[in-house]
Amino acid sequence: MALGTQKIANGDLAFRVGIEAKDEIGLLADSFNKMAEELAKVQQDLITANEETSILYIISANINRTIDLDELLHVVLETVTKMPSFPFLDKGGVFIVEGETMHLAAHLGHSDEFLQAHKRMKVGECLCGQVAKSGEILISRDCFADERHTILPSDAEAHGHIIVPLKGTKSLVGVLYLYLPVNQEMSDHLKKMFEIIGTQVGIAIENATNYREAVELTLVDPLTGLQNRRVMLANLDKYIVLSERHNRSLSLLMMDLDHFKKFNDTHGHQLGDQLLVQVADIMKKLVRKSGHIVRYGGEEFLMMLPETDWKGAFQVAERIRKAVEKLTPITISLGIASLQADDKNVTSQDLIKDADTALYRAKQLGRNRIEVAWKQQS
Repeated sequence: MALGTQKIANGDLAFRVGIEAKDEIGLLADSFNKMAEELAKVQQDLITANEETSILYIISANINRTIDLDELLHVVLETVTKMPSFPFLDKGGVFIVEGETMHLAAHLGHSDEFLQAHKRMKVGECLCGQVAKSGEILISRDCFADERHTILPSDAEAHGHIIVPLKGTKSLVGVLYLYLPVNQEMSDHLKKMFEIIGTQVGIAIENATNYREAVELTLVDPLTGLQNRRVMLANLDKYIVLSERHNRSLSLLMMDLDHFKKFNDTHGHQLGDQLLVQVADIMKKLVRKSGHIVRYGGEEFLMMLPETDWKGAFQVAERIRKAVEKLTPITISLGIASLQADDKNVTSQDLIKDADTALYRAKQLGRNRIEVAWKQQS
C-alpha cells in the first residue's frame, strides 16, 4: 500500500496493489485500486478536454484570419485534414447550400471526374445532400457498402466519411465532408467536437458571404479592376434579348487558370493575387471596348462578346491563350458558347452552362486549349 501511494504521488496511475486476501487489508487494497482507476480516468478526461480546447482554438484562429470566402474554405480543409489528432485522409470538400441546390465551393484531392459529378447537387441527394436536409452529422463506414452513397465516380477507392452540417446564425449554409479510412471508428467526443466546429465554420461562411455580397454591390472587383459579376449577368440578359430581337450573334468565353491552386500553394497567395491581376490586364489589352470581362470567381473569368459568332470568339480566345502562355508562368483553358442568329428563348444560365461544359472538356483534354460547345460547331 505504501508503495502504491508513492507510485501514484509520482504520477504512475497505472499501478495497482495486489489483492491477496479478503480481509480488511484486501478491501482497503481494492478501494485503493478503484481510486487509482478513477484518478486515471479523470486525468485522461482532462488530457482529452485540453486537446479538444487546443484544436478548437487553432481552427477558430485560422478561420478568423480571413474574410474572403474562397480562402476561408481552403483554410478550413487544410487545417482539419492536417490535424494529427484526427484520423482523416487528405480528401474532402465543402458544399455551399443555396435553396434546394448545393454547389461544390472548395475541394481537396479529387479527380476531374469526381468534380464534374459533384459540381452541383440537390439537397437530399447522396450523403452530403442528406446532411444538408437533416442538419445532423452523418458517419459512413464504407462507401461501397452504404446504400445512401448514391454518387460514386468510377475511380473511387474504398473509404468512409464524416459529414458535418455547417450552421450559420439563422440557417444551414453548407456541408463539410471529410474522408476516413474504411471502418474507422468515430468517438462521441469527436462527433461533439465537430458539432462545435460546424457552427464555427458556418458562422464564418455566413460572415464571408455577407462581405462578398457587400463587395459585389460595387461596380468592380477590388483586386483586378474588372467588372462586377452581378453587373455582367444583368448585362448578359439584356444583350441576349437584343441579339434575339435583331438576329445577331453573341458569344461567351469561360476561362480558368490551369493549376492555379498549385501555384498558390507553392508561391503564396500574394503572388497568386498578382498573377490574377496580370491575367486580367492581358485580357483588357486584347479585347475591343465592346467586350465585357468579369472575374467570375476565384481563378475563373467570364467574357461576353456581342455581335461575335463562335469563330470570332475562338480567335479572341486564342490570342488570350497565347498571351497568357507567353507572358505568365502558367497557362489558361477556355470554353466557348455562342448564341446564333436564329436562336430563341436562350437564357443567360443556358449560355454560361454551355461555356462551362466546354471549359471542363478543355481541362479534361489536357488544359492550355480552347473548346467550343458542341452545338456551335455544326
